[in-house]
Amino acid sequence: MTDAVARLPRRLADLVSRAGRVSRAEVAWIVVNKSLEVVLLFTCLRLLTRDLGPEQFGEYNLALTANVVLAALLVVPVQQAYLRYFHRARARGESWVVTRQVLAWYTLVTLGVVALAAVGSRALGRAFGIEAWTCLAAALAFLADRWRILGIQILNIQRRRTAWALQHLAFLSSQLVLLAVVLRAWPASVTAALLAYAMASLLLATASVLTVRHLRADADRTGRAPDTEFPTAVLSFGVPYGLLVLLQWVQGFSDRYLLGALLDLEAVGVYVAAYQLCGVPFTLASSVVHTFVVPVAYAGAGDGRDLAGAPRVRDVLRSGVVLYVIVGLLAVAALILFGSRALASIADARFTLPASVIAMLALGRFLEGLSVLLQVFYEVRQRMQCLFLIRFAAALALVALCFALIRGVGLFGAALANLVAIGGYVTMMLIGLHEREPRQHPQPTLRAALAREEA
Repeated sequence: MTDAVARLPRRLADLVSRAGRVSRAEVAWIVVNKSLEVVLLFTCLRLLTRDLGPEQFGEYNLALTANVVLAALLVVPVQQAYLRYFHRARARGESWVVTRQVLAWYTLVTLGVVALAAVGSRALGRAFGIEAWTCLAAALAFLADRWRILGIQILNIQRRRTAWALQHLAFLSSQLVLLAVVLRAWPASVTAALLAYAMASLLLATASVLTVRHLRADADRTGRAPDTEFPTAVLSFGVPYGLLVLLQWVQGFSDRYLLGALLDLEAVGVYVAAYQLCGVPFTLASSVVHTFVVPVAYAGAGDGRDLAGAPRVRDVLRSGVVLYVIVGLLAVAALILFGSRALASIADARFTLPASVIAMLALGRFLEGLSVLLQVFYEVRQRMQCLFLIRFAAALALVALCFALIRGVGLFGAALANLVAIGGYVTMMLIGLHEREPRQHPQPTLRAALAREEA
């Protein structure tokens, strides 16, 4: 068993290498990027919790997670369809045609959100009891973040690991430096923290323009726009994916909004600090595996109907899941033993939580990372409707459990509701993966053929 576990990373690298010719340098960039990301995330969490305190830290996180809803509704359908269609568009010489459509949509949506926030920020601040310009600062963060993430995801789907890693690390470093400068040069506030985040994201968003410039080379040389199937991909894949992200937001973030509504913003800040601390090892492990195998899976799966490469794709994905489970269970044990002390040392005494809450959050974040990897099995086979129904049931369960438990047992109830809901979601995903799929029947062996002749 020990030998099998020790050989697993090499087996995963070998499978991906055979499927997509991944170089050692590419693997190294993924690991280095994510390792440095952990250090920067911990440092940023320490800075925000200590300078803002529980209440302002809670408001800061609610503002940023609200952007996820806007993205799911307005951006993700186009973005994910673009990434899913990218290899096919490039093969057909349609890359630049499709990219221009995406850029036009991004421009319209991001500028529209900022304009609406500029008009309504103060009114929304009074209505929700938050800072007057929190909404405008969050909208600026939304604009910069969407463009930055688009560029990074294009690099990822092209497997340009060096540029991808450098851009991502540059954003995290810039965010940390700007947060330190802004929160010390001006009075600490949610608006100032959000503006620092927006400025860091905007610096790297300019790299997105450079990322897509080379796609001009794929433009149709005849001057005639090719007949692209991209709008169909948006409707068939992008829109269901956006709805999935929306439900994922309900699963991942509705507990903190209900904490704010049923308790207060201070409870939100304490809960989110522990949630982020517990999530770091699982986000790291899941994102490394996800970044490593998803481009190979998408390229190997094609349009989801050709089963020629399906066994190889499944082998790559399964190896990634097994690797994540092994690393994740070790991280769960470490958080159960040392999580409370780690939270107190990173933040301060205001963010202290019982070990039982830390344990439930650790298990919940482990299962959340596992669900991200299991979702890829559904994506490559385009079984989005099945995944939508499963996630819808889990999201409803979380909201109902939070309403029932938070009033009675507070933060413990939110952590328990999250664990039960994500546990049910992963269970339903595993059951769904065992539904019948078309099989390639093996040829009969020589011994079996001779036996039939003798009979």
